Amino acid sequence: LKATKDIVTAKASEVEMLEGHNSGLRKDNQVLKTEIERLKSEIADAKGLADTRKDELVEVKKQLKAMEREKERLESELGSMVPRKELLESQSKVKEAQDVAGAKVKEVEMLNGHNTELRNEAQALRKDLERMKSELAGAKGDIAAWKEEAE
Repeated sequence: LKATKDIVTAKASEVEMLEGHNSGLRKDNQVLKTEIERLKSEIADAKGLADTRKDELVEVKKQLKAMEREKERLESELGSMVPRKELLESQSKVKEAQDVAGAKVKEVEMLNGHNTELRNEAQALRKDLERMKSELAGAKGDIAAWKEEAE
């Protein structure tokens, strides 16, 4: 009877230890879920910013095309009457608009790269979470088996 009691006591200690481990895994799981949600939010924010930048880029490109059409119209209308200085100023404005559009394109490309990095991080965290869930399920199974043995 004493040996049985010692075994039950040892199994109860093991169960308590595993329940503590189980609790730790739950806390880790919650931390990972919170981190995943934060990353999802960052990804959504980055996507929103990228969409905004794309919209701005489209608008800049439209303005650039309108400026180029206006330049062509003015060149055709004025022909040789346009002083060289004014023509150079118009070309300078077009060049500035092209530079702005190029900078916007680079910014959108950088944001898209950042989005990809965030997606990869989130995927790695999801894999870790799934692994931890699997470990937790295994630990729960062990605890249940030990409880059965103890009973």
